Amino acid sequence: MATKSTILGSGAMATACSILLAEHADQEVTIWSRNPEHAHDLQTARENKRQLPGVMLPDGVAVTADIDKAVAGADYLVLAIPTKFVRETLT
Repeated sequence: MATKSTILGSGAMATACSILLAEHADQEVTIWSRNPEHAHDLQTARENKRQLPGVMLPDGVAVTADIDKAVAGADYLVLAIPTKFVRETLT
């Protein structure tokens, strides 16, 4: 059974974490972005052109701007957002 990990954030750290987690065949990985446009760009280009240009997301990494969809059924949540936005994001 696959383990589902959701990464809250869509910057360089979130991208790096998603790549590392997706290396394991038993991992289902989702990146959540608060910005729908950025989520769409990540999902379609499979590259974080803003923070990590040239680094490609593995095919198995899903990207969404829907927080409910992102965390549904997640076994693990990884916070990969700047500290100054943690309170705003989690409330």
